[in-house]
Amino acid sequence: MRASSKKRWARRDISDETRAKQSVAQKGKTLTKRHRAKIAASAKRHWELTGPMPQETRAKQVLAHTGKQHTLKSRRKMSRDRKGKPWSKARRAADPVGRKNSPETIARMRIAAQARWARVHCVSV
Repeated sequence: MRASSKKRWARRDISDETRAKQSVAQKGKTLTKRHRAKIAASAKRHWELTGPMPQETRAKQVLAHTGKQHTLKSRRKMSRDRKGKPWSKARRAADPVGRKNSPETIARMRIAAQARWARVHCVSV
């Protein structure tokens, strides 16, 4: 069995050499909005023909992948691919990024803000 034929979506009537040439030819190209729309329409048609995955099949897949660990190489690749992408709103809300001030610093900042407000509004503190 060829290594490239392990992929279930791979066409089996194309040689590895041809597949490599096609891969090189496509590197660095960006898809136009029109082309992306065509791909989306094709995927939608496929979904309409096949329908959603049966619950029994889904349960078998979940069971097969439960406990599976990603390799170090794939984890590094996923990390590299996530660089520069923002966190989701939920994650940002759960773990705010930035400097965390100590309670003593917060108290000093409160006193300084009150003094600033008093100077601006000519009120003695």
